[in-house]
Amino acid sequence: MKIKSNLNYYILMLGLILIGILLVNNICNQCFVEAAPGNWIDKSKGLSGKYASSIVINPVNNQILYVVMYEKGVFKTTNAAQTWYAINNGLNTPESKQVISLTICSSNPEILYVGTNKAEIYKSIDGGKSWKLSNQGIEPGTVFYTQVFSINIDPSNSSIIYAATSTGIYKSTNGGNSWDRVGSNKTGLSNSFNKGIAIDCKNPFVLYAASQKGVFKSTNQGKSWFAIGPEGEYVHFITIHPVKHNIIYIGTSKGLFKSSDSGENWVKTGLKSKTSGIFPSVKSIVINPAVPQVIYVGSNLGIFKSTDGGETWKEMEPKKMILLWSSNALTIDFTGPVIIYSAANGFKDKPGGFVWSWTD
Repeated sequence: MKIKSNLNYYILMLGLILIGILLVNNICNQCFVEAAPGNWIDKSKGLSGKYASSIVINPVNNQILYVVMYEKGVFKTTNAAQTWYAINNGLNTPESKQVISLTICSSNPEILYVGTNKAEIYKSIDGGKSWKLSNQGIEPGTVFYTQVFSINIDPSNSSIIYAATSTGIYKSTNGGNSWDRVGSNKTGLSNSFNKGIAIDCKNPFVLYAASQKGVFKSTNQGKSWFAIGPEGEYVHFITIHPVKHNIIYIGTSKGLFKSSDSGENWVKTGLKSKTSGIFPSVKSIVINPAVPQVIYVGSNLGIFKSTDGGETWKEMEPKKMILLWSSNALTIDFTGPVIIYSAANGFKDKPGGFVWSWTD
């Protein structure tokens, strides 16, 4: 009788443990599927690749997004990142799938451009269904391949495109059919390792280039350049205020800088991690066009938000929800409730590329 009683006890305890496991598992699943505003949700179903380096949203259909995954090419979603599928028709070589940059044409969202780690630019005119090599004039590089870090389309003329690369700034005036190098030592761009470019929407003749040694400016669509500082800063990203075009923000390896006079002077903002107390390496900056005082920043320490034009910041990363991760790029849906999408790479126990979303 005693043996039978002990056996019943152990069966009961085992049953309770199994029920507990099922309940915990169900709660965790709900956190990621039905998370309330203020929580990060893993939106990586269908993705693969070493890391996610760039992400864009269709400006007329917020259900459609594109993300590039290094060594795996381009992926698309038509259901707001619930699921993703590869769209690599035309990206037929391993080199062509080493994509690191992506842009979408605001006036015709069926047109996309991607840049690779191997001196290649590809163009799609059908929403990513097919890709065609479009890099005539892009120099392959001497010691290392030319890396295409950023591609920007002139908002006033979609035939004019700029590519920021590891060998300078390239420009196309025919929709990417051919390219000319307009940013180099010969034209005043003394540092040709350029991570990004910004075009002044009010005056498209004015360009700003992000480099390893500060910011360079052109007032003639790239024909000539001059340095505007901040001296010695490695600049990853640059963007212009959507209303006050004299205000410029740059993301550097040592935090976020702001200029209120078109680059004449720069001030380092107070953006830094409260957890570690260090300034993050800023990879992307997005300004809310309707409320320009609201700024979002993606960095190696996660994502930050300011509601006062960069004076103060808060971290948008609940440590209990996700592991330590680096945000490489942001795109944000401002059409309704603000939804942030981050192209990221994890590390430690969860390596690889991911897309996370947050409803603000």
